[in-house]
Amino acid sequence: MHLKRTAALRLLACSTIALSAGALHAEAERFAVIDNGENVGHVYADVQGNTVSIDHDVKSNGRGPTMHEAIVLDDNGLPTSWTLQGTSTFGNKVDEQFTARGKRLSWVDTTGKGAMQAKLPTLYVAQEGSPFSLGIYARALLADSDHALPAAPGGTLSLEEEAPVSLGATAYRAFLVKGIGLTPSAILLDDKGALVAAYSPTNATVRESLAPYAGELAKIAAERSAARFAAIQKKVAHNYDAPIRIRDVRVFDPASGKLGDPVSIVVFGDKIASVEPLDSPASPGEATVEGAGRVVIPGLHDMHAHVSLQSALLYIASGVTSVRDMGNENAFLIDLTRRIDAGEVAGPRIVRNGFLEGRSPYSSRNGFIAGSEAEALDAVRWYGARGYWQVKIYNSFNPEWVPSVVREAKRRGMGVTGHIPAFTNADAMIAAGYDEVTHINQLMLGWVLDPKEDTRTPLRLTPCGGRQGWTSPRRASLRRSTLCRRSTSRSILRQ
Repeated sequence: MHLKRTAALRLLACSTIALSAGALHAEAERFAVIDNGENVGHVYADVQGNTVSIDHDVKSNGRGPTMHEAIVLDDNGLPTSWTLQGTSTFGNKVDEQFTARGKRLSWVDTTGKGAMQAKLPTLYVAQEGSPFSLGIYARALLADSDHALPAAPGGTLSLEEEAPVSLGATAYRAFLVKGIGLTPSAILLDDKGALVAAYSPTNATVRESLAPYAGELAKIAAERSAARFAAIQKKVAHNYDAPIRIRDVRVFDPASGKLGDPVSIVVFGDKIASVEPLDSPASPGEATVEGAGRVVIPGLHDMHAHVSLQSALLYIASGVTSVRDMGNENAFLIDLTRRIDAGEVAGPRIVRNGFLEGRSPYSSRNGFIAGSEAEALDAVRWYGARGYWQVKIYNSFNPEWVPSVVREAKRRGMGVTGHIPAFTNADAMIAAGYDEVTHINQLMLGWVLDPKEDTRTPLRLTPCGGRQGWTSPRRASLRRSTLCRRSTSRSILRQ
């Protein structure tokens, strides 16, 4: 829910953030938050002299932060104080505080209290900071000679410049802010060093006047991100056209729980050709990898993934060779599987599920958002024509449309899974043709909630843990016994 402009301005007037010593006039910066092509919130930053107040409000998939921030920066653009008050993505109360007194830095966030003595100029990284904070970091890093600074609570932030990005007739400087998480944050700055956009392949926080370019920014982010991971693949991957003999390894048998004797494993393409005695002679032209006594296990599977380029690489590094993607941006996922299959980027085998959501104020922005039963059936046909394995139904989907979706999906050889849409229950969806239910809490909701309670909100994550409790034991017992009888003939995967 967005604040009315008058209410927002009243709240903004209550907090101040010093943007930089050079900001000497009143200025308002307005950003739209775009998620998969739809406006889901805003970041408002009002500058008064050298101070700025920020109102950050986003709601997508029934959740998102509502935050008010206050920062003071020194002459070098480093925060000397920072307060963040409001609620986090999942509605938890936030009261984050940071203070710098000389070289003594102290803070309180959701993990508790922390402090350090900074020997060098240090940037505080706010735990619940808005995308506007990326502009603050970037300005401070640009002012540093090597564009890198120590960070508090730990680590290092750095800035890498990319090729400029033109939106309309204006070219903007493009950078990656590195060191906050595993994935660099892509941003644009104007010629004054002010934030223009923070963007990724699926979403963007962009100046309201440039919001029509959010789709273009997503494409640029996807292309540059893919190029970055292709460079990693080129650097670290080893490609062999010949069989690969992995010598001197022990095979773990998951059935018996035991390790076998040292052997050699021969792999060709994506198949194990043979498991041979340790010193069996190699065939002509083989490549040999010395296992040095290490253990070989079957490739791991993740049955509930939402894959990105970053996670695809980390899956391989972790021994996960197959995943089931349970909902993604459609064009991105098809392009990712193409790149993995072609060897351009590293990643597991991906079994694709087609995400199918209904239109509401709480809609998730993955896959297709259907506003009618006809649109839902068209989405099923789209997924079926592209080889998707299942259709995944989500929280805002109209439960009355489920039977026809199930018929269309199964006619095309696809299964049906998903959350239990709001205002229905697992019993009804299993009877309508669900092959499985995604997340065990989705089974529980029909037992612990009143039928009129709305599970499109974060409520669906809390009542099974005792927020509301078993207010109607008789109703819960009846629903549980009914479900147990029906689940004997259906597959209910608890993921």
